[in-house]
Amino acid sequence: MTAVASRSAAVDVTQRDELMALAQECADYIVARNPYLKLVAVSGSLCRPEHEGAHEDIDFFVVTQHGRIWEAFMGCLLHGWRFARASGMDRTFFCFNYLVDEAHPEEIDLRRGEYAREFLNLRVLHGVGEYARFLREHGARLRQAEPEMYEEVALRFAALIDPPAAGFNPQLEDQ
Repeated sequence: MTAVASRSAAVDVTQRDELMALAQECADYIVARNPYLKLVAVSGSLCRPEHEGAHEDIDFFVVTQHGRIWEAFMGCLLHGWRFARASGMDRTFFCFNYLVDEAHPEEIDLRRGEYAREFLNLRVLHGVGEYARFLREHGARLRQAEPEMYEEVALRFAALIDPPAAGFNPQLEDQ
């Protein structure tokens, strides 16, 4: 456990910011070395605003290229461990606890409230377009499971989910 992970709840906001910055560094390191990653996001307690206290690890949600889930997973483990070691942390500090093949998004059971909340709470570090695709494809299920939360997240990603409805005109952007 690092010094960051052992701080008290009194500095939870600072700790959360430090851990998110560390997660971004780790994701950048892994994405640069693993060509099979489509989406890397932080999940778990670090993303839940209601979670107070010290965070013992950083959980990652990963979407891989079709047919490459095992290569992607092994690359995440290898490069995650290397990054942790180079940063002076325990190799188990970065947890790649949810991987899904881009061609099988239905494997995420978004009808259940806890999974929908987890998905809507993700903090995307790489692959915003892929996350927007998942939001677009699973909007009905997410809206049914967590209507208020879905609307909040959909607003943040509106230009990627439905560009014309958000007032985004790609033809004007090129000029």
